[in-house]
Amino acid sequence: MHNFREVMEGYRLLLHVPQNAKRVWDVLLNDEERNRLGDLQSAFARGGTVWIWAEAKQIGLDRATIDLARRFGISDFHYQELMAEIARDEVAVLKVPAVRPVWNRKLGELSLDGKVIRRISGLQRAKNVVAILDGFEARKWPISIHIPKRRKCVVDELGQTVRSLNRGLKEIFFERDGTGAGIRWRVGTRPVRTRSTKRLASQT
Repeated sequence: MHNFREVMEGYRLLLHVPQNAKRVWDVLLNDEERNRLGDLQSAFARGGTVWIWAEAKQIGLDRATIDLARRFGISDFHYQELMAEIARDEVAVLKVPAVRPVWNRKLGELSLDGKVIRRISGLQRAKNVVAILDGFEARKWPISIHIPKRRKCVVDELGQTVRSLNRGLKEIFFERDGTGAGIRWRVGTRPVRTRSTKRLASQT
């Protein structure tokens, strides 16, 4: 990342407003951390929102900035890119893939790292599959997406949609995220589920 310092400064400025500091103080810190820091107004005056998080968690300002940026909505991929600048070894064990897929709706092609891994012909016939891929592409491929209520037909047929999405895929696979209306993707082939793993999944 060529402009890491500029990105960090930009996030610090965005976070450095009283409303964000109050949210961090009220929602994200525990009682011990708040007691250690004193009161919100004094803590904010000493260093702002990022400083509050850094002091509470005993971490550096860069890590605090990245942590808060993630909690305030940056994507998993962007989080990984920023973390790679300060803790490459830690990024190596993250479950966030380094390369995200690309869905070209016009060509009906799903690619990963420049390689076409799935072609879909007849986009109208595969409208539910296309809707899911469109959703991921529009959001720049986060780990998971939630299907809007207005797409009830997709939600109702999500299991079949997942099976259709996985047809022929080897590099990645899709699965339901357990919320009833969400789907996520992972690198690798879909694991074979035995009766014991299915039973465990039903209990969680």
